Amino acid sequence: MVSVQARNGKNRIYQSRDIGPYRTSTEKSTIRDIFRTKINLCQSDLEIALQYINNPTKSGIWKLRAEWSPDEGISSYLLDDFNKRFTLNKHDIINSEYLTEEDKILFNRIKDDVAKRIRLSLNVIFDIFYRSYLDESKDSKLYLLENVNTGYEQTFFEKFDYGAIRTKYTDAYELFKKEIVSGDFSTSGDRSSPITINGHSVFLEATPNPEGTLTIVSFCREPLESLKDFFKAINKIKTPSIRLWFSPEEDVFSPYIMIVKTVYPEIIKNSQLIKKFEEAIEQYETEEYSHCVNCIGIISEDYLIQIYETLFRDVCPRVPLGSIYVLINHEIEDVNAKKAIKKPNSNEVYSKIKDIEKQLDAIKQNQINKSSIRLIREVFKFTLDQQKYNDYLDKELKSKNTSSLFPLDISDKIGELISYRNATSHKSRTRITEIEAQRMVYCLMSLVTWWNNELEEIDWNNDKRAIIKKCIARNKTNS
Repeated sequence: MVSVQARNGKNRIYQSRDIGPYRTSTEKSTIRDIFRTKINLCQSDLEIALQYINNPTKSGIWKLRAEWSPDEGISSYLLDDFNKRFTLNKHDIINSEYLTEEDKILFNRIKDDVAKRIRLSLNVIFDIFYRSYLDESKDSKLYLLENVNTGYEQTFFEKFDYGAIRTKYTDAYELFKKEIVSGDFSTSGDRSSPITINGHSVFLEATPNPEGTLTIVSFCREPLESLKDFFKAINKIKTPSIRLWFSPEEDVFSPYIMIVKTVYPEIIKNSQLIKKFEEAIEQYETEEYSHCVNCIGIISEDYLIQIYETLFRDVCPRVPLGSIYVLINHEIEDVNAKKAIKKPNSNEVYSKIKDIEKQLDAIKQNQINKSSIRLIREVFKFTLDQQKYNDYLDKELKSKNTSSLFPLDISDKIGELISYRNATSHKSRTRITEIEAQRMVYCLMSLVTWWNNELEEIDWNNDKRAIIKKCIARNKTNS
């Protein structure tokens, strides 16, 4: 929304785009903006976030859940004040004399949208209290609302009496200053970026809606406790609960993609693959889940090619994801092959026994004794050889189950990557939904994290064979 000067010198209203929370999920330009602006995750949360990305079930996630009250508390107070202050007859904002009927309709639409923000947007609540904070501290810096277009919308919010708000909600304001605004503070709270609350990142998993649902996630409990107390102080939530979630899977994984978007440059280092990953997330956000899976499959192929060429020092054939995985396993079998133990031949022993039986009458007693002792020795040796061979078979069987370059959990995730990739490449009837796309991203993150750790562990002074054998041993231990 912008305002420009008409020929008569008065403001006219023009619409440039929809207001923030009410953009549709198919507006790709909005999604691309996620990646044009660097999204900062608090350093105190980065290590925990990376642990969550690699294994959400093991790490768990903190959640604040509550019933949101759209028309109660501070929203009711602000809406009353707002409706009194802002009408077409209020000349301190616009002069209705110079507005066309179309402009008046648009003005009322803007007003309705701002009213929706007051009822449902956490940004507006945070921004109003932050303006109160700046107003009290006489901070002269220009403060524009995050996610609020400049123009008349901005003018609406500038007209509130922030001193009166501080007086009416003293407890909430003091809590805001002490536990929310102190330290780094960001109010760009939407599903594309975290809010920074007193040095910790929180994410809006379920933003307030008319049905009354609010879910906020974090890597620790403290910021959620502060938010719970703050929202209770302004009478905006009911029946709040805070807990650490490890199960069920849908609850643990529900904020996965929004968290991935804040840390993926810490995991994927290659600039070209970063672009491809951003494309995958864009497709996910626009609900093009098959395209998302296809993009992740391409990235997975690239990483398996890196693994093949780094360890085997040879150019990897340009074949599909599943075929590359098979090639890696075949190469591992060749490198890890051992000298086979020959199975002992029992026929020789039995043949000698029969010979002695035939000659028994013609051979002297002392010769029979010597032959018997010799035969016993050979039978004993055969028994030992048979036991060695049995032990060898047992070790070989175990070796075939465990001698892999990849730990078992990574092998399983590669299997998922191959399955979903094939489902999109071969036009199968498998339906790719948000869940499959989310799993695809998760499996990729686990694979890349594992490979990054392997690269740190490798002693590059060793030869190729020694490096591979140590990788196998290391990952057998981790399985």
